Amino acid sequence: PYTTLFRSSRVGRNVAAGFATNIWTAAMSIAFVPLYIQLMGIEAYGLVGVFSLLQSLFTLLDLGLTTTTNRELARLSSDPENAAEMRTYMRTLGWVYWSTAAAIALVTAFLAPALGRGWVRSEQLSGETLTRSILLIGLVMGLQWPLRLYSGGLFGLQRHTQAAAINLIAVTVRNGGVLIVLWALSNTPEAFFLWQALVALLHTLAMASMLARSLPRSTGAARFDRAVFRRVWRFAAGVTGASVLGL
Repeated sequence: PYTTLFRSSRVGRNVAAGFATNIWTAAMSIAFVPLYIQLMGIEAYGLVGVFSLLQSLFTLLDLGLTTTTNRELARLSSDPENAAEMRTYMRTLGWVYWSTAAAIALVTAFLAPALGRGWVRSEQLSGETLTRSILLIGLVMGLQWPLRLYSGGLFGLQRHTQAAAINLIAVTVRNGGVLIVLWALSNTPEAFFLWQALVALLHTLAMASMLARSLPRSTGAARFDRAVFRRVWRFAAGVTGASVLGL
């Protein structure tokens, strides 16, 4: 059965794309850590750990909608007559994700002084540096947040290879490009997170553009529709429960 499954050209490409993305991401993360520490210092690189922690906490705000988007677009794409409904679904969830992204950035900015001066401890970095870094961390998280929606949509449409290509480029530019910034321009944590924010913005826009081109054409205009939430809330709640336990 597995041999038959992987003989399908689409399934095979999707699996290969997923493996390639995961392997390359892991390899880049491992390879560049010693260089980051050498250029930034261990305390500055410790802020990357803060970044990872905050990202994990904010995943609860996803409310299972990324997985739900994957499921819904896979279901709707089986019938060409659902083109308008698919675009309406993405428009509705787009408003939710971009609003959440703005809230993440604003809340982090509001808490940055308290976190930078009272929660994070450092002997080498000033309180101002820590505060600015956490503020930039909030910006990065906000710019990355809608990426979850667009990735889920592309996976639901079986566009794994296109998503993988964008992800591979983004991972390479994010990890390799920041080395140039740290070496040639500034080795501060602020420079590190500013580069992350720029790449996050371009990454999200690239995914959004790919998804827009992948959705089937529709004669009707996409709109915000509250009925979308009534249709998917049970499945999304189940995924959220699993996420809470996992976290």
